[in-house]
Amino acid sequence: MTCYYCEAPLTDKNKSREHIFPDFVGGKIISTDLLCSDCNPMLGSSIDSALYSQIKSYADLLVISRERKLKRKEIRLEDAEGNERRVGENLFPKCKLYLPTPKGEIILYADNDDELKKLAEKKIREMGGDKKVKVSYFQEPPSEKMYYFKNNISREPGEIGFGGRDFMKAICKIAIGYSLHVGRSKEEITTALDFFKNNHKINETVAFWYPSGKHQIHSPKENEVVNLICLKGDPELRVLYCYIEILSFKNFIVILNMEYSGEEFSSFYCHDVLLNKNIEKELNLKMHREEFQIIRYIGNSHTVEHEHKLNRINNIIEKMQDKTVPKQK
Repeated sequence: MTCYYCEAPLTDKNKSREHIFPDFVGGKIISTDLLCSDCNPMLGSSIDSALYSQIKSYADLLVISRERKLKRKEIRLEDAEGNERRVGENLFPKCKLYLPTPKGEIILYADNDDELKKLAEKKIREMGGDKKVKVSYFQEPPSEKMYYFKNNISREPGEIGFGGRDFMKAICKIAIGYSLHVGRSKEEITTALDFFKNNHKINETVAFWYPSGKHQIHSPKENEVVNLICLKGDPELRVLYCYIEILSFKNFIVILNMEYSGEEFSSFYCHDVLLNKNIEKELNLKMHREEFQIIRYIGNSHTVEHEHKLNRINNIIEKMQDKTVPKQK
């Protein structure tokens, strides 16, 4: 086995544990035969972090089981005027402290009074001060305003954006990892590897995918939130490709090979992050070769169905705040 990124031989000394779906979205498939110990953290801090920075709010609220536990959850919200609010577990408001400094006011956030005091004392020591500070517990009161999720590419209040080259590479990384994990060769996934390893500006390999109506890929149960991947080899279409869902609201097609000549096959994995278990699904995944050739343009036209999925997840999160999410029907 060799590292699929740098091609270094994998040995007992340089093997690394790779979550095929990242741990921060509740990924449970782990392989030690994909990336070396140098490439794994490097790709995690660049490619995977681009995905996390955009879906952080949803991942931190929905994922109930991670290998690496968060020290604290911090979700950023903003109202229609752009005023920011930070909340933690179950959207509970963070404690807030305004700390005056010679260079201007610093705002500190914490989950409770003791933590806030420690943060303030640490900040004062960093600035060369040594006097104790008195901190009183302060939280912003409930508001009648509507607050919206915010990520690092939100351009205006109420709009949460997704995409970019590294974001799409993170999706491609999931498809590559899963394909190799289930026994496909690197020679079979050359289209995806070329996009992932090279600095392409125009991406024709990964696309958002939200078909609706009779073309809808599956019907989720009432409170179902899944990470799903379906790998298909179709010699008639001459395409090897993946369909991927992350937390039931970010859906993609990844082209692994546009000149596939192997056998027909399908490999499927689906994990419900709220139930913390693998589940079975029936998929209606039917594609035409012409769709793959213009996949980026078709994917960008699925705006209405994407909004529907995003609203569905927002409703599930709202139910979860008082711990009353009913069992799946």
